Amino acid sequence: MWLFKTFKFYYLSKYFIVKKTLIFYLLCLFLAGNSMFGQIRVAVYNTETSEVKKGLSPEVNQLNQQNLRGVADQIVTFYSNDDRFIVIDKAKDYLVKSEQERQKSESFIDGYVVEQGQQEGADYIIYTKFLRKEKSLYMRVYNVKSGDIECQATEEVDMIMGIVKNTREKVTKLLNQINNECFALSFQVMRSLDKKQGSKTKNILIAAGKNQNMKEGYELEVFKTVIEKVGDKELKRTEVIAEGKIEDVEDANFSNLKISKGGDLVANAFKKGEELFCRMK
Repeated sequence: MWLFKTFKFYYLSKYFIVKKTLIFYLLCLFLAGNSMFGQIRVAVYNTETSEVKKGLSPEVNQLNQQNLRGVADQIVTFYSNDDRFIVIDKAKDYLVKSEQERQKSESFIDGYVVEQGQQEGADYIIYTKFLRKEKSLYMRVYNVKSGDIECQATEEVDMIMGIVKNTREKVTKLLNQINNECFALSFQVMRSLDKKQGSKTKNILIAAGKNQNMKEGYELEVFKTVIEKVGDKELKRTEVIAEGKIEDVEDANFSNLKISKGGDLVANAFKKGEELFCRMK
């Protein structure tokens, strides 16, 4: 009888070990799948410049066309450097199509040819347009699945003698607005970097680095999620408690944010064990 119980215990133990191992591997696959497929796919098209040609000399028109041509490239670079996105550069789509057609020619029959299949689809389309009368650059994000406008933003551009200037700074501001409003992108606050913990926190480590397109001098706001009870419902809202600037981009995934305002509130939140996040201002 004792021998039977021993064998029974042994096989039951093996069963539960195998079961736990299987569950662990399935969980790992699930998390890996989320990491792989959780990225946002954005398609970027050339800036519409139809209003450039109205009422200006050909020389000025040409300069404006050149200045605005770099907008799509800047958007592509911005999102390509962020590992949360997959970018489909429709502005340079002709290059891919040209190479695909070239590889179909006879000269490639015995050479290296890339397999040509279905093209990548996008979740969102980023559309930009120059508005001459308003002297502004307009950015709009379309949801491909629903066809709805997800969000939009406008920034005035600097113009000297009818020539568009400083588009890079304006496009960066537009992209930060779009990220906050459309994609609700935020970065987790990890911990305080202060050697001595006082009543005010001066520096914090955030989970955003080169892979998230973070750069020194970028301004961010720190916030926490608050639950508000409205009738029978519980609604989430974000409460901004501090502001700061990126002082140092440490590596691919982490940066040092120097707090300029609200350090006491951040210190208090750390003491309470509250979860904090930050986002571009």
